[in-house]
Amino acid sequence: MRVTVSREERIKPASLVGGLLLIVLLMAPGIARGVDPPLRGRSLMEVLDDFRAEGYPLVYSSSLVTEDLVVLQEPDSQDGLAVVAEILQSHGLILNESDGLYLIVRAPGAASAAGSVTAPARASAAIDPSQMLAPAELENLSVSASRYVLFSNSQFFVDQRAIQSLPDLGEDPIRAVHRLPGAAASGLSSRSHFRGGEQNETAIYLNGLQLLDPFHMRDYHCIFSAIDTRAIAGVEAYTGGFPADYGDHMSGVLLLDSARPQEALRTELGFSVYNSSLLNSGHSKGERFDWLLSARRSNLGMFISQDLGEPDYYDLFAELGFELSENTRLSVNALVGKDSVTVITEPDATELEVSLSDSNNRHLWAVVENQWTAELGSRTMLALSELENVRDSSVNDPDQYRGEVLDIRDIDITALRQDWKFKGIENHSLRFGFEVRKLVANFDYRGHAEYQGFFENTLGIESPTDIRVSVAPKGNSYSAYLLDRWQLNERWSLEGGLRWDRQTYTEPVYADQISPRISLLHTRPSGTLLRLSWGRYFQPQAIQDLQVEDGLDSYFAPQRSEHFIAGLQKTFANAYRLRVEGFLKNYARPKPRFENLYDALALIPELEPDRVRLDPESAQVHGVEISLEYRGAGELNGWVSYTWSKATDRIDGHDQLRTWDQRHAIQAGLAWTHGPWELGIAAHVHSGWPVTGMLLGFDEQSEEYFPIVGPRNAEQLNTFATIDFRVSRSIDVGLGHLTVFVEVTNATDRKNICCVDFDIEEDDNGDIFLDQAEDFWLPLIPAAGLLWEF
Repeated sequence: MRVTVSREERIKPASLVGGLLLIVLLMAPGIARGVDPPLRGRSLMEVLDDFRAEGYPLVYSSSLVTEDLVVLQEPDSQDGLAVVAEILQSHGLILNESDGLYLIVRAPGAASAAGSVTAPARASAAIDPSQMLAPAELENLSVSASRYVLFSNSQFFVDQRAIQSLPDLGEDPIRAVHRLPGAAASGLSSRSHFRGGEQNETAIYLNGLQLLDPFHMRDYHCIFSAIDTRAIAGVEAYTGGFPADYGDHMSGVLLLDSARPQEALRTELGFSVYNSSLLNSGHSKGERFDWLLSARRSNLGMFISQDLGEPDYYDLFAELGFELSENTRLSVNALVGKDSVTVITEPDATELEVSLSDSNNRHLWAVVENQWTAELGSRTMLALSELENVRDSSVNDPDQYRGEVLDIRDIDITALRQDWKFKGIENHSLRFGFEVRKLVANFDYRGHAEYQGFFENTLGIESPTDIRVSVAPKGNSYSAYLLDRWQLNERWSLEGGLRWDRQTYTEPVYADQISPRISLLHTRPSGTLLRLSWGRYFQPQAIQDLQVEDGLDSYFAPQRSEHFIAGLQKTFANAYRLRVEGFLKNYARPKPRFENLYDALALIPELEPDRVRLDPESAQVHGVEISLEYRGAGELNGWVSYTWSKATDRIDGHDQLRTWDQRHAIQAGLAWTHGPWELGIAAHVHSGWPVTGMLLGFDEQSEEYFPIVGPRNAEQLNTFATIDFRVSRSIDVGLGHLTVFVEVTNATDRKNICCVDFDIEEDDNGDIFLDQAEDFWLPLIPAAGLLWEF
């Protein structure tokens, strides 16, 4: 089955700055549609495509709207959507509005195949055109706020190539969320902060499994994810307010689904600066069996100097699907990531700074989906996850310190999860389920540092410093949830949920966590959606996140936050969509955390002299997000968003800005497609992140200089700004076709400051001063590659 969707669905909110929005507005088509009779006798598919070309966000499946269907009679309506509803009526079809899209679906009681309905039957089943524009089906209704479908949604269509037109470092689907309103990211790490939360406050799911650290170079900022973009059919993101079936994280949820094969056999071979890749997928005759295999290996070692290290890694994803019966499907999934990475930040033999990291990340899980009756369905998952990681690092900096670390970690998780859906109660859609996980971990950490030079006199530093932690926590975690989606009437929908969580591996075992959540949706006839959400969210410290590197050998109590979200969404007939959300996130008991005041890119961050422990009493994040999308059916799409936010910790009775606070943030972009050419331009601009200042002090008795640390995060780095672009061209080569692309990250080579290094220097007059050296986020990075599909 081929599912057709208009071009505007290929790009969802991304980035660029104000001038690009002006281009979008100038190039947008007019909003008026004159009815061009006669429509009668024309292909229904062609007429629908004409409406989409004028900007109406229509989505349909070609198995439902087949090529043989024609418009049976001239419509009486003049309004665009009313015209569409009227011509669909004769074929037993209706428009179903869902989150700004208009899905073409069968009318209740219509024949199973619209194309097989005879003309007399169609006439007898006639429905008032005013009834043909229906709200979304209750089960598929998006009630919760802060939900984004990034580049496709496998429930409605398959278009996983769309993410490839976005310029993103490393062809990484996780990086797509960096483009969302409210996301704070440096561009180096694949991870991001959602609405002022820490990076580890976002859960990542693939085909129903919550993944265990699915990143390459995890000991050096998790630069790439271990998931192949081309193996993914869709990414659904919640930046807050997510429903009760997802828990144990406080800020966000990313839901990734693998692509179901659409052809009997398909192979892709790719080569780029980042990796070499193979993807093979297909299905058996009758589609009772299907498979997908994706394998990638790093090419970075071929293109960067060995003086910087050897980033050697690979990943493998495989899925086998079996249709056991008409109502039962079994899928077996495997995701494997292997790293053997050497990072060198100082190649000089006398000042060598090097880190060797070996990591094995393995996931194996089976999923059984059953449709027991028309009203009752279930999904059962059994999973095994393993992480083995060894880090061996050393630093020799005569001006600061000498140190070495040996960090060995082993994590094993066995999980059983079951989710149920029940639609047997009128105007209600119930979801409920549970999960049980058995967790075992082993940590063996050895760290040693000797401070010298300027930082030897830093207040509070012990020299030498030794950290020794060896622990083996184990136990279980339990969770259960109940969620009811209730259609109060034609325009009002309510979603209420309750979640329970408990962990036994923490020692001591903390109290049970009860999380109520509620969301309200109001749909206006004008196409305006109003959403209100409130929820309580707990985050226990994950078993793999024990902070042994900072000398801790026990877990903190689960953190708690509350989300308050109010949102408005308006879809216009001329293919624009406006979205406004205000949010407030209160943290009642954030756990202590450790940060580096000056060097965000330190090779061994836990031994750096600027390492500090923060013990917030509470925290708060609040802000407003405004985004405007133009999702045209023609060659051009565009988007722009503006976010104002403030993220603070309450420490010692005073509010301090969080290190990733960005008061103002603008993201915008353009995507242009013309024949075989695709061009994507994206930009990100935000206020400089807070930073701590430093002064030079002098002790007259010892006649030594020492650093005076200023108020934490009281100063600000320069404004962060980056423009990225990607251009690609597809070429037919007889056997399949080639796609060649060129991509540039930070095309203007802007110096976005990330880190500050201080040292004592002497000028030509013999005066001592505090020298401040700056380091930067990513420079201009060009990349190129090709993909052969056959």
